[in-house]
Order: sequence, then C-alpha cells, then structure tokens
Amino acid sequence: MSRKIRILHVLGRMNRGGVETWLMHVLRAIDRSRYQLDFFVHTTEPSVFDAEIASLGSRIFQGGPPASVPSYVRRLRGVLSDQGPYDAVHSHVHHSSGLILLLAAVSGVPVRIAHSHNDTRPVSSSLGLRRSAYVFGMNRLIDWCATR
Repeated sequence: MSRKIRILHVLGRMNRGGVETWLMHVLRAIDRSRYQLDFFVHTTEPSVFDAEIASLGSRIFQGGPPASVPSYVRRLRGVLSDQGPYDAVHSHVHHSSGLILLLAAVSGVPVRIAHSHNDTRPVSSSLGLRRSAYVFGMNRLIDWCATR
C-alpha cells in the first residue's frame, strides 16, 4: 500500500460555517486509508467540530492568531516540520495565506493552495497606509508561493 496523501488545511477555527462545513463533508466521505486531512486553526479555543475531527483520525493544531507573527511562524513551522511531510497546504484565510504559503514553500510542501471567497477590494480601497502595505505584500506572496 502506498503512503497516504497528507493535506494540512489552515483556517480560523472549525465551527459551523461555509468552508468548515464543506471540509467536514469531505472528511466524512473521503477514503481515510488514502488521505490524511489535518487542520491548523487560528485559535486556542475549542471549536464545534473538534471532537468529530479527532474521531475521524484527523488532527487539529492550534496556532493562535497570526497577529503575533513570530510565535505564529514558530508554531506553523513546527507543525510542518514535526508533523509532516505534507503533500499540500490549503489555506482558507485570505491575505494571511501569503505568509502561510511562504512557510509551506520553505518547508518543501509541493502543492500550496490559496482559497478564499472573500472579495475585500471595496474595503481595501479605504485602508490606511500600513494595512494597504500588508495587503499588497500578502497578495505578492500569494502570487509567488501558491501553486494553485
């Protein structure tokens, strides 16, 4: 038997919401002997789907908020190096995907996906200089680091 395809999903938390519910449908339906889905969440609080995720053999890594960049980077790099190797990192967190996919690229993850249904262009046009620079930089990292 070949090894499992391992995918790390990065998102805010695993509560009932659009992408979270979709991921749970996927997790329940996939062939778990062929695929391993793990979750890196931006919270240290328990979430609604945590127990079911664990019962289905997947893991949740609590990364805490990405606003504390040095500790966030340390935690995500730790998961990528200590729990990997991962075949894919699928980031669902909009602009923060730039940093996430950069860390995945540096860690040697071959497939790096940025995915978000949020269009923040109307809001972004009224941002201050600091936030505008952040959005610009993260968008460049997404363009550079995402394979999909």
